[in-house]
Amino acid sequence: MKGTFGEFAQKYQQKGFPVYPLAPGTSIPFKGSHGFKDATLDQAQAAEWWQANPLANIGIGLSDISILVFDIDAGGHASGVDGLANLKRLMAEGRAGVLPSTYTEQTPGGGFHYFYHYPADLHLTQRANLFATGEEVTGLDYNAQGVPVLPSIRHGKRYKRAGDKRIADIAEAPRWLLDELERVSASPDGIHSIIKKKWAGKLLDEMVNGAGVGSRNDYLTRLAGKLIFTGADPDTVYNLLLITNDNFLDEPLDGHEVDEIYKSVMKHEEGRQD
Repeated sequence: MKGTFGEFAQKYQQKGFPVYPLAPGTSIPFKGSHGFKDATLDQAQAAEWWQANPLANIGIGLSDISILVFDIDAGGHASGVDGLANLKRLMAEGRAGVLPSTYTEQTPGGGFHYFYHYPADLHLTQRANLFATGEEVTGLDYNAQGVPVLPSIRHGKRYKRAGDKRIADIAEAPRWLLDELERVSASPDGIHSIIKKKWAGKLLDEMVNGAGVGSRNDYLTRLAGKLIFTGADPDTVYNLLLITNDNFLDEPLDGHEVDEIYKSVMKHEEGRQD
């Protein structure tokens, strides 16, 4: 496989795929970055990222180009679940159909990422355990936010192309798959748990995404209010603010400023409850 990570990143951009950097050997964004939210077609920005970190893995932002990745585990995943076997069972039961030929990558864990276009009017994010009943782990997931791509490396192994399709050859998502994505988003039995997971997930994402220098105070103030709303113990709220300030802001605030933000939000909350 010829070319540096930076050269691959710019080749993706030339083909219309926005990219973002991931810490070497991982699928984790760099500290202070915002993962798939940073995905860009700006080649100067990509050059700057990969000049600073030549071994950074490559992520592709999916949401702005209406592409989803159907993620099938193959027994090598940490869960040990064989998603391929489950998909074959679902096909035999008539609950799933044939996967249209499309660009596909094999993951370092031995699973497969099938890339598909989907209608732009659908709002898709990501979800695990498609076609599950109860707490079943199916090994069938989807991601429409951002995903590592070749030649990225995890656990010492590379993502690699599977089959003869190239990344320009992405097919339309099959109707049976879109039906399942809509089902898990709208099922009356799943609405409550889905909403809880989305809210908690968004709060955690907000913490990790951090903020730039000009919005640090407002960001920590909003975050403190949301953490209090969860019912967390005040000491927990304070410690999480310190962790966020120290680890996820572009430039941490002075500890005294964090104390003042915490005290102000707690005072406001106590006054609201009086």
